[in-house]
Amino acid sequence: MSRSYKKHPWNADGNYAKSGKKFAQKKVRHLDIDYLPPKGNTYKKVYEQYDIRDWVYRWTWEEALKWYRQHPDQYKEYPTEKDFYHYWFRLMKAK
Repeated sequence: MSRSYKKHPWNADGNYAKSGKKFAQKKVRHLDIDYLPPKGNTYKKVYEQYDIRDWVYRWTWEEALKWYRQHPDQYKEYPTEKDFYHYWFRLMKAK
């Protein structure tokens, strides 16, 4: 049975990791390199990892609440802390 939420509050730049890995592996397969075995993770030895996923960030509830209280004008669509919590949960914890 799968979990209904993530254990750690983090977010990334979309779902490009899988497609980025496929693209990198395809690029590596077409290179003329004899010393690399044709395995599934060969792209890690040739292709830069930061090109696959640009950013990942963590935002705990305590940090989010502190930011919400310091910058109330940025979150006018979430008038209460409960509404902001639902936004944060959907963004950071929900699958």
